[in-house]
Amino acid sequence: MLIIRFSDLWLNSYLSRMDIITHITSYFDTKFFGDLTTGVVSSAIFLGLLFMLKPSIAISPRISSQYKTINGQKEHVYYFKIVNKSWLFKIYDITVKAYICETIPNANGNDVLLKELELRGIAQWVLDRLNIRHCFQDHFRGEATLRGSSDYAVQFATSENIKNLLNQNKYITLQVLARHSLTGFSTVKTKHYRHLSKVENGSFLSGNSFKIVKNVHSDDNIVVN
Repeated sequence: MLIIRFSDLWLNSYLSRMDIITHITSYFDTKFFGDLTTGVVSSAIFLGLLFMLKPSIAISPRISSQYKTINGQKEHVYYFKIVNKSWLFKIYDITVKAYICETIPNANGNDVLLKELELRGIAQWVLDRLNIRHCFQDHFRGEATLRGSSDYAVQFATSENIKNLLNQNKYITLQVLARHSLTGFSTVKTKHYRHLSKVENGSFLSGNSFKIVKNVHSDDNIVVN
């Protein structure tokens, strides 16, 4: 009788331990891995959203060509323009560089020779967010005077003879580096100008537009230190 009771106790204890193991196994098979999967997916979505919050920069598809009076002398000046396309966030730590690019043929391929192009106006540290009233400027306002600030756009100038450079089978590359004001993520935007058709006489409209119009006003005398 004692042996049978001991066997029953041992069997019940064994079954209890098996129930505990079963519950633990069931937890790890369902809840643990379910929570782990949810955590990984949530983190991936969060990082993906942060990755999308990078600076949204647009560079003019053409170069503006015009004559300006600088320090009392008439000069042929070429302008590039960039726009912060985000109407929620500013961009800062802006670095703009332009290069004269020339393809150098080698025995087994081609390399590119870069020479930095001197730009004026590159001391631009921050651009404001896009004025929402200017979002569809080209479609609805045309050349009408803008209302509100347009300090989300900036132009950079050079007196290098870009037309002559493009005629020499060279091309121009503009690179813009900027940082997002919320996430701190950086992005580099690049635009290549390979043909004379990318140079247009006239000046850029202000604001959220890359349209180039013929100059109708006399040149201002710009003083450059």
